[in-house]
Amino acid sequence: MELLANIVIRPSRVHYHLNELGPVSFVVGDTRVSRIDLAVKSKNGVVLAASHYVPEGVPVAEMPVIVYCHGNGSSRFEALGCLDNVLPLKMSLFCFDFSGAGLSGARAHAPPAPRLLPSLMDDFFLTK
Repeated sequence: MELLANIVIRPSRVHYHLNELGPVSFVVGDTRVSRIDLAVKSKNGVVLAASHYVPEGVPVAEMPVIVYCHGNGSSRFEALGCLDNVLPLKMSLFCFDFSGAGLSGARAHAPPAPRLLPSLMDDFFLTK
């Protein structure tokens, strides 16, 4: 029974290569886009792998940003399905692998629960 629960609660980590996120510069409709890959550190010291997709021609400071949070057992790779809808609207898309997911550090943990919420919230309050 515990094995079955772990398959649902703690699915295995999604593995992918950075090149599977596509080129670092590409066009969506008539909008040229840059993908900026970065590593950010959460307050609890875990390095999170992230990508920021930015339409060119608009200052980033003036552009709305959508932060995409992937589902349980997934990764930032999941956000690729949003690019065609978000980027032509001159909004940027920021996505990251939660702690223990994709290319981020640490081990996977269970989905949000009251006792885990403080550690998961650390993933949202990113520091350099």
